[in-house]
Amino acid sequence: MQAALDASLGPGAVFYDVGGGIGLYSLLAARKGARVLVFEPHPDNAPCISRHARLNGLESSIQVIPMAAHSVSGQIIMEFVQHGSQMAQSGSDDNGRQKTLRIPCVTLDEFSQTQPPPTLVKVDVEGAESEVLKGAVRLFERVRPRLICEVHDAENGRYVMEWLVARRYSARWLEPPGQEHHLFGEPAGASFG
Repeated sequence: MQAALDASLGPGAVFYDVGGGIGLYSLLAARKGARVLVFEPHPDNAPCISRHARLNGLESSIQVIPMAAHSVSGQIIMEFVQHGSQMAQSGSDDNGRQKTLRIPCVTLDEFSQTQPPPTLVKVDVEGAESEVLKGAVRLFERVRPRLICEVHDAENGRYVMEWLVARRYSARWLEPPGQEHHLFGEPAGASFG
């Protein structure tokens, strides 16, 4: 995954880091000279990314977007998972669950209308990858960025693969057979280093 990121970014590139976590890939991209727009709705992780950017002298290259990228713009309900460091969509209402938050969300199609278009989009959203891509159809048809997508289950894997192929992208797994987790997509005819 780091090799794909490294080969896809450099000075002047724009990286959309959807599901930034604590900012590892955002920092790597900024060090390569890319402008980074990182989507991180978790109320603890978003300030952590800003702090890491500041500590590494990269705050001018990394902009934290404290919202989720999704298939619709508005709000979604998310719940904390895995010891509270990650979030996943929980449905249309919180049904009295504890540790849920109403999170603002935006489609990448809408977001990219007022922001620089991406060279590369990385999606790691704990099983909601198909929802992110549903809100990015126009962006991928118009701009044709590369995609690195962490896939969390077979259903999402099929959806992402079919979504890429339908848009004339080549797609391949970055890991060896049996260990597939990250799909890499690029416009057909492009060459990945």
